[in-house]
Parts: sequence; C-alpha cells; structure tokens
Amino acid sequence: MTTNQAAIDKILTDKKTTTEEALVVFDSLPAASLEFMKGRWSGFEIETGHPMDGLLTPSGWYGKLFLSNEDVHPLMFFGSDQKELYSVNPKFIPTSFQIPKTELLGTLLGMARVVLETNESKARLRNVEYRGRVSATMVYDEKPVNDIFVKIDDNRVMGAMDLKGQPLPYFFVLERDDDSEYEISIFKEADDKFKELFEMEIQNRAFALRGAQGMADSASREGDKIFLSAWVEWERFLRDKYAPYAHKYGFSQEPQTMAKLQAGFGRLAHGVLPTDMIDRFMLDETIAYTEKLRDLERVAPQEDQAFFSFVVKQEEEQIEALRLRIADKNQEAADLLRKFMADSADM
Repeated sequence: MTTNQAAIDKILTDKKTTTEEALVVFDSLPAASLEFMKGRWSGFEIETGHPMDGLLTPSGWYGKLFLSNEDVHPLMFFGSDQKELYSVNPKFIPTSFQIPKTELLGTLLGMARVVLETNESKARLRNVEYRGRVSATMVYDEKPVNDIFVKIDDNRVMGAMDLKGQPLPYFFVLERDDDSEYEISIFKEADDKFKELFEMEIQNRAFALRGAQGMADSASREGDKIFLSAWVEWERFLRDKYAPYAHKYGFSQEPQTMAKLQAGFGRLAHGVLPTDMIDRFMLDETIAYTEKLRDLERVAPQEDQAFFSFVVKQEEEQIEALRLRIADKNQEAADLLRKFMADSADM
C-alpha cells in the first residue's frame, strides 16, 4: 500500500483530517470527468475544522443528483421516513453557518420542506480549473459556490467546496448510489406531469383529426379542399406515429367527451365564422400550445426523447402551414405538410 493510499484510506475511515492533509490527498487524485459524475451519489463530510463541519449529517442531507450537465440537483435530502429523497433549493440555505448543528436542524428543515423543496435544476456541471488543473465541477446557479470533484475510484469521488469568502475549502466524499430503491420526488412529479401532458396531446390529436375530417367534408372552396385534405392526411399520419407510444403509456387514442365537443364546436364555427378568423385563431392557439409540448418534451422519459422531439417539431410545422394558409397559399401549405410526412415516415 502506498503512502498516498494509506492517507486516503485513513480519511475515508476516520472521516476527519487536517485541511493540509486533505489538500495533499485531493491534489494527488485524478480529475473527474463530466460523464463520470452522471448519476446519483450519497455523501458524507470530511471534518477539517471548517466552519461547515458537523452541518450535513443532522440536516438530513443525502447527497447529489446529476441528470445531465444542465440538470443538477445539488442538495438531495431524506424525507421523514428515510425512504424518499427530495431536492432542496440552495437559494434558501444560509452560508453564514450560524445555524444549529444538532437534530434540531433536521427537524427545522423538515418543517420547512414546503418552502425549501424544488423540482428544478439548481446547478450545472462544467470543467473548471482549480488548484492548477481542470476537473468536473458543480457550479451552483444562485450561490457563489463551486464543488470540484476528483476520483478516488470508480465509485467514489472527493469533493472540495470552494465558497466565496472562505479561504479554505470544505471537503466531502460522494459514493455512487444509483441502485438504492428510494422514491425520488422530482421523478414522481415529472412522471405525473408527463402523463398529464401526453394524454392531453393524444386527445388533442383525436380532436384535430375529427375536426379536420368534418371541415374537409363540408368544404366547398377549392383552396379549402386542398389544405383540409392534406390536414386530414396529416392527422391520420400522426395518429399512426403516436400509436405505439400511446399503447406503451396506457392511453387510448379514441376521442373522449371533451375532444368530441371541441370537434363539434369547431365544425359549427367553421360553418358560421369567416375562414380567415378561424385560421388566425387556430394559429394563435397552436403557437401557445407548442409551449405545452416543449414542457412535455422536457419531462418525457429519456428513452423516448427522439419521439417527443418529433411531437414538438410536428407542431412547429403546423404553425408554418397555418401561416401559409392565412396568406392564401393553400397548395404550399399542403405541400409543406406532405413533405414533412414523407421525411418523417421512417423515424
């Protein structure tokens, strides 16, 4: 065993050392890469006499969650039953350290969970130079804090918290913990939101197909026939594209009551209101609706990201087609829709 390995093992066992020895060990370990840091990590502190010593354990802190370079949850805490993890917004955590380092701290944080909890990313991963070399670093969004990571082995890293105003770093260790079975509140929230938005979109497509077919059947003007026939083809194409994903997530593509009512009102409006008024209303609604689909893409399961990117893209194509139709370029609008269908057939 090398002297350096002995020093590392002693720190990991004792969970305490001097700042000088911690820096020697930190500088001797290899830099961590951004990709290496992806995943969930539990943690513990290394006491060195830093003002933060003794803060993490009584607070109920679990560790950190790195979903991507842009999506990082720096403060994951245990729920009251120790079976759940939730993310805390660092913005509300003081850095003065004049707070109790006893079980009272955990009690207070638990009581304040409704205020402290967040489902939003509050940090990023970047390569940052620290002490003369570049290593994976967690950069807080709203705190003057960087956590720099170096590799102990394939499943552990040593972290140095560099806090503005503190001349010496605060040290901690993270251990990879991707397989422990915790209920993670941010995932549950995202899953609920995903299901809500995807069911909404499936029913929107059912309404759109029903509405487009009704308007196409009653169209008399040649330009309307050209555009609406392409729109019906479009919605049938999307229905087939959506089918395997609707089945995968347990949603019916049959129009429910609201979709039927919307389609009925649409046909009624088409027979009463001026066509250009309806088209402009549809354009405005589609532009606004696209933001909901971008939200859907953000919370969709990673394994199906390509499909949900397609969902956003098809809505953007509809916006362009509607703009052409409003300009009375019905054939160009129809051609745009059919070209997108042809280009996307094998996706």
